[in-house]
Amino acid sequence: MKFVAVLCITFSNAFIEYDIYFLKAHTYLNHRGDGDVMSEQKQTFKDKIFGGQDQMKGFALEPVPLKFRKSTYAMTAVWWGWIFATPGPLYGALNTAGWPFWGAIGLLLVGNWLLAFLNYGIGLIGSRQGLSVSFTSRYSFGNIGTYIPSIIYFLTLAGWFGVSVGILAGSLGANLGGEVWLWSLSMGIVMTFLAVAGMFLISWLANWAVPLMFILMTAGAVIAVGQNPGGWGAITSGVVPTTGGYVLPLTLSLGLILSYWIVGASLAPDISRWAKGDKVVATSSLSAFGISNPYIMALGVITAIAIGNPDLFNAMPALGAGQSWHPIWFWLSIIALLLIVWTSGDCQIYTSGLALSNMTKLPVYVSTAIAGAIGTLLAVAGYAFQYINFLLVLGTFVPAVAGIIIADYFLVHKSKYPHPSAIKKWINPVAIVTYAVSIFVEYYLQNYMNYAGVPVLNSLILSIVLYYVLMKVTSWFNWDKAAPEFRTYPPGYPKVPAE
Repeated sequence: MKFVAVLCITFSNAFIEYDIYFLKAHTYLNHRGDGDVMSEQKQTFKDKIFGGQDQMKGFALEPVPLKFRKSTYAMTAVWWGWIFATPGPLYGALNTAGWPFWGAIGLLLVGNWLLAFLNYGIGLIGSRQGLSVSFTSRYSFGNIGTYIPSIIYFLTLAGWFGVSVGILAGSLGANLGGEVWLWSLSMGIVMTFLAVAGMFLISWLANWAVPLMFILMTAGAVIAVGQNPGGWGAITSGVVPTTGGYVLPLTLSLGLILSYWIVGASLAPDISRWAKGDKVVATSSLSAFGISNPYIMALGVITAIAIGNPDLFNAMPALGAGQSWHPIWFWLSIIALLLIVWTSGDCQIYTSGLALSNMTKLPVYVSTAIAGAIGTLLAVAGYAFQYINFLLVLGTFVPAVAGIIIADYFLVHKSKYPHPSAIKKWINPVAIVTYAVSIFVEYYLQNYMNYAGVPVLNSLILSIVLYYVLMKVTSWFNWDKAAPEFRTYPPGYPKVPAE
């Protein structure tokens, strides 16, 4: 046991040292010759680790400069890396319990394409303004009102990071031995470092990890189907296992699918602010939620019917037990689990750090480290899984935030925002009233009207309509009407101009 623990810590340190070297080398090659970048000889210790001041600060409180914007593949890889989260297959099966195979697949497609268009719409704002979702909320909520969505995003994402670390540590402890708390601590440190390094390192990790994860996940599902005597035919004609024969109603099933990723979908600007233009946002957002997410959730449906276990990632190491190739598959499964949790967990604390930075003005690498420390401590103390119910409650508060931001940008201000420095009002009372009414109605419908309507869509649609109407009636503005329009690139221009 002690050997495994020492090996874990040694591996963590080695991984960090490798990434330090890679980040240093890549930054130097990308920036050599630029007059505003220090030479390698003049770099400080911090610059050598994190790639210079520009990469380090993360642009939490200002637009991301055009020269740092990323390509379609890079942004798609980041989104897919985040989507490949360990609970995905599990929730795919749980949220369609009792439904026949093709009915479950249809529900997953409908729910995820609704998320895809939400993600695309709010993602356009991030790309055009170059700002995080927490900072963008200043336009609609005001400079102090923005604390409402920022607190929700900070607590929610830091908590989910703790859950991710806890899942990874539990699986590693069960399969490799060792103390779960020590796995939690070492993995939490590694993942926090990757996120602190910023979008540069997150993007690099996702670029090569996503194709590998896709192959391994698909292989796991194929092996699971092969272990079912009826083969693929038994899967397509089967029913998603349920408890006590209970079949989830259509609207509730759809609402649960939306609830699972509503927080991530509404955080699109945190990722899309690094995109080069609208076309990059469209490809990365629509493919992530229109293809990747329904696919990974469908894997849970497949394995649930095939082997009675919807938790594909935790089931993968045991698949094929007794076969000659199982030892190789076992270690490939462990690698897949590591990559899946790293890519999704890094995005969780990165976005949590952006929300905290918006409130405190701390540098993003500091706020991200704080979010990572909180999540890691939750996992080490064993409280992460007890935190899930609280996280799900917070998740019901998110759709109204997204609805208000969408209504403010597209409907009220016709896709025209000034520079963020033009925002003068502390609080927008229209946003506060809309938010309070929307979450009250959502709560009432879920708890006193037996989930009337479609959960998540109820408050999302209500917040859009109510905010638009109240803004028109009150003629409220958070900035001087004479302030000129601001975008980080010319409208409709898909490429970054040469610096």
